[in-house]
Amino acid sequence: MDDSKVLYRKRVRNLRGLLMGIPCLGIFRLPWIGVYEILTGKRHELDYPWWGQVLLALLYLGPAIVCLISFPLWWLHWGLTVQVTGRHLEVWRGPFKNPWFSGSPAHLRKVLLKLDMIKTLTPVGVDAMHSWELAHGASTVFQSESMPEPRKMADAPGMYCGPRALRVTDTKGQSFNVGTPEPDALASVLMKARPAITLE
Repeated sequence: MDDSKVLYRKRVRNLRGLLMGIPCLGIFRLPWIGVYEILTGKRHELDYPWWGQVLLALLYLGPAIVCLISFPLWWLHWGLTVQVTGRHLEVWRGPFKNPWFSGSPAHLRKVLLKLDMIKTLTPVGVDAMHSWELAHGASTVFQSESMPEPRKMADAPGMYCGPRALRVTDTKGQSFNVGTPEPDALASVLMKARPAITLE
């Protein structure tokens, strides 16, 4: 088998994360209202000297332009790609597989797992805090000032993109949750690539 051949590739975006970003988009659209009022003469800022009008336009247009750029980038970032080759299970966020990011699961930008090191696979459900993008995937316990009692969210860190995931456990006993809408299909591909991998 060609180790570089792509056996499986799934690109997903978490619509739940998009819903959580809509309130932020509403906040960033407020500067556009100010720009509209200035252009239509509904605000008294037009009485300012020309340099004052320029500064005011920059004050309003700055956040508005940031909104136009940052929101699409934010939406692209929350896309998750899961790929299986003859040698590796790869998971990364964003539209590109960025080789300059660390492969450590702690960074949760790109994860690279050797198939030879995978021992067992377990389909698992994803806690609401992770599936709604309210908690970082590296966090397995949630705790805050309003909720001092620790709340367990997962048995292992992971990269999530919805309510389902596949837990991958290696030969050293370390586990990582891979978010995917089709954990059974992913498990089937991994077991076919490496017959020694078992499903729990």
